[in-house]
Amino acid sequence: MKPVILLVLISVLFAFIAATTFGGVGAAVAPEFHFRLVKPLICPRETQLEYKEGNTFPYMNTKGYVTNRTDVFISCVAKDGTRYEGKAFRGLAAVIGFFFLVFLAPAFLLSRLIVKRRFPEY
Repeated sequence: MKPVILLVLISVLFAFIAATTFGGVGAAVAPEFHFRLVKPLICPRETQLEYKEGNTFPYMNTKGYVTNRTDVFISCVAKDGTRYEGKAFRGLAAVIGFFFLVFLAPAFLLSRLIVKRRFPEY
């Protein structure tokens, strides 16, 4: 495999793993902050992002443990009251995409060092 292809694959793989980890955990721990961070990608202009949690109900997993499950609602609200509902998936994808871009440059530099040590002629 050519070193350049290896460099790109290592970079993308590392950035994707880090982005899904940090984006997913960040959206779970501090969701309102992270969704507001990517608000321009979620909502149209001149709208405000509205984040709500609700519909908490017990949920039994496959091992028999009962936990509470809470639904997340992300909406965009215009000044005239028009609501754009169902933005949760788009919001989570935007948060993960944001972290992917944040981690791609360091991952590329790190993988460049790895490839340079393994293939010193390149």
